[in-house]
Amino acid sequence: MASFPALGDWGPTRDTLHAYSRVLGAILRAHAEPVPDWSHVSLVLDEDGLESRPFSTRRGDVVMRLDLRRHRFELDAPGGVVSMSLDGGLSATELAQEIERRGAALGVNLKPDPAHYENDRPTGYHTAKAESYLQALQDVARTFDAVRNDLDGDLSEMRLWPHHFNLAFDWRGKDVTFEAKDGTEKSARATLEFGFSTGDENHAGAYVYAKPWPFDQALTEHELPGKASWYTEGSIYSYADLVGSNDQPLRDYLDTVFQLATPALAT
Repeated sequence: MASFPALGDWGPTRDTLHAYSRVLGAILRAHAEPVPDWSHVSLVLDEDGLESRPFSTRRGDVVMRLDLRRHRFELDAPGGVVSMSLDGGLSATELAQEIERRGAALGVNLKPDPAHYENDRPTGYHTAKAESYLQALQDVARTFDAVRNDLDGDLSEMRLWPHHFNLAFDWRGKDVTFEAKDGTEKSARATLEFGFSTGDENHAGAYVYAKPWPFDQALTEHELPGKASWYTEGSIYSYADLVGSNDQPLRDYLDTVFQLATPALAT
């Protein structure tokens, strides 16, 4: 059963991991085989941290990982393994340069576009806080898996998206026509995104969310369980309100939003 450990004052560690994950995402964007849903730029969660799917280079398949137990970045390439400490104080730009340099020494081109990661700010990293984040990720992921296994319909894989640093998966419904920002008419699948974010400009702390698209404001007339609430474009459950609990409150929240939102989104 989940226990959802407290994250506390982990801002520097959070920012470092976000910045480093964006470096990995930029490398994947430049070198992994593109797929329509962009999942080639995402990372997957395992028992030790976050890693890329294997991607092909001229020398063979390469895997990158952020090991949050041993606190190392690892590059597993045909010519050998590169390992660097996550608490070494490297900026995101410096990490990318080191990966490129060490990859080249193994005969692997891993040069990314700096526009997708460049960040020269100093970093901070606390090993215990990183391990708490890993435990939080795993607790949330287990709950997501339990909910996901009970859902019918078209479901995406669960992924960690480096750009926004959120762990998420989608339920997909009918085709929806909408007006794009450029004024043209486009079509996309209706979705209900379930995710775990470490915080953003609208919500300072970590939170779990369930975001239907398109969003029907009439949903806000329905009460959500526990301490969950609606906001402008979806619903949210503060992670701080889950700390120390089992997974039932979170499951109740996600199940409730699914039952309320999907009839209008279904095929």
